[in-house]
Amino acid sequence: MRTTNTDWLRWAIDILNTPPQNNQKFSPSRRKFLQNTSKTAIALSCAPVIPASLFKKKRFRVVVVGAGLAGLSCAWRLTKAGYDVTVYEASTRIGGRTHTVRDFQKEGTINEVGGSFFNSHHRDLIKLARELKLKVRTASTPNSRLQPIKVFFKNQNVPLDELEKSLRSFKASIQADIEALPKWLTWENADAFGHFDEMSIPEYLKSKNVDELAFEFLCKAFTIENGLEASEQSAMNLLKTFRGGFQYHPSNSLKSLHIEGGSQSICEELASRMWGKVLTGHRLVHLHQHTSWYKLKFKNGRRKKTVEADFVVLALPFSVLRNIECDIHFPERKQQAINELGYGKKGRLLLGFDEKPWRKQGYDGLTFSDETFGYGNDSIPKKGTKSNVLCVSPAGKEADLFTRMGTADAAMKSLSSFNKIYPGISSYFDGQALKFSWQDYKYSLGSNACYKVGQYAKFGGEEGKSVENLFFAGEHCSHNFQGTMNGAVESGNLAARNILRRLKSRKKKGRHSGTASVFDRRNTLAGK
Repeated sequence: MRTTNTDWLRWAIDILNTPPQNNQKFSPSRRKFLQNTSKTAIALSCAPVIPASLFKKKRFRVVVVGAGLAGLSCAWRLTKAGYDVTVYEASTRIGGRTHTVRDFQKEGTINEVGGSFFNSHHRDLIKLARELKLKVRTASTPNSRLQPIKVFFKNQNVPLDELEKSLRSFKASIQADIEALPKWLTWENADAFGHFDEMSIPEYLKSKNVDELAFEFLCKAFTIENGLEASEQSAMNLLKTFRGGFQYHPSNSLKSLHIEGGSQSICEELASRMWGKVLTGHRLVHLHQHTSWYKLKFKNGRRKKTVEADFVVLALPFSVLRNIECDIHFPERKQQAINELGYGKKGRLLLGFDEKPWRKQGYDGLTFSDETFGYGNDSIPKKGTKSNVLCVSPAGKEADLFTRMGTADAAMKSLSSFNKIYPGISSYFDGQALKFSWQDYKYSLGSNACYKVGQYAKFGGEEGKSVENLFFAGEHCSHNFQGTMNGAVESGNLAARNILRRLKSRKKKGRHSGTASVFDRRNTLAGK
């Protein structure tokens, strides 16, 4: 899952007008490094224990599959409305693609290997956090002595004014294309933008005759942002990102936000408020539709469990859903979306340091480079603690390489790259590293949804559409916030609203309209 929608891109663009500012050696042994690696690069899963509790039940039963932000947000809204909801999660960990690592470098520190930062316009997420009494903090306060981003291409620093000039030239060439886009970028109105969708990002950039710097920067940028190589992505991803133009105000972009205590704490808090109704370790293996209800089969270790429901919410990535047996006739475009929607390849590598050497060199830590494993940012510590951790985020082909490497080798490779960007940085490395790969994680099989060439016109907009009483939620279902935590929460809220609307409609028709709930059927069979 992306941290914020092109937040670092906005940083790069916004600070173009910022004027530039202008060793002791300690090298841990290989043995010490491997010892520390074995301690820290352990499985990142935990099994929260949720006490059983009774909920007030209404007739219709809802099953939510997936205990990430989308599934839990949906379940929470329905539970508050008084309906019987049970959430089933395949993993033993609650949180989905929010994944907070606690006490990595030292006790009390938090780091994210999943969704982390967001902006003030991510209102659904912020509203939920405040509802749960979780604190939303500004990730960092701009320091006039530090440059907020370092751009390093072709073995040299790229002056920000040079990058600004290159991007401003590009701005004029795409503005007309952006303004011609319809409001909703779905397959129904693809006639208005299909010619762009048929192009990859590099093909589109070449058609605009952009200079070499802008071309290399933007191709690398969108690979990192969405997790697929720019050559695989629809040019619409670029146009949609910059839809509002390049006029971003620093007050909006530089104030990235995060959840105090970690992003995963939202999911943990939601689960704690639905005691006994969030069941981990239950993997959906089969979904069958009867006339007006559903039968779901789960595996819990060696045991199998069959559940009946009137409404089902599938809050799991299509990359996972496409591998689950479903006896359901989906509309053609819906089935295509499930089978083909692109997913990003991203990893996270946490590197611990004795201090922050990048700050000694006048930079805040956000780093953009064409070096292998050379994109990263300074992690945000828990309030009241100090953390000297660099979070490296390989993407695309680099993520494939990253997945095949061990933690020690990945750390050494990244340190080699960052040593070119921040000379001498490797001497501050404290030997601690932690590696996580989203495309290799069987409960996600990818980092976030990402449209490939031609996919907007083929099935764009189908992801979140319900099929009878089967609903869908997740960042992939969000039109405006795909790939973000806000998109996940937004889609969960929307699924809940649509279910409540349908239940209200059923009540108006009366109980004897010919549609019986799971509870009605059970009572009839029991002679009640």
